[in-house]
Amino acid sequence: MKTLELSIQMERDEYKDIKEGMNLGKNSRILIISTEGDTDPDKYREIVWDGTESEKNDKKR
Repeated sequence: MKTLELSIQMERDEYKDIKEGMNLGKNSRILIISTEGDTDPDKYREIVWDGTESEKNDKKR
């Protein structure tokens, strides 16, 4: 399930049954783990191991 989809489910009454079925409420904490970055091994290593994206963001500030 994508983060946005989960967010919509938590906010809209039309998804009340799903929220209740998953036992999610206003105090629930949800851990979302993305593994999509690993589909490009070179870019993944640059970001995770070398921190290149963090450095780019620091320069923009």
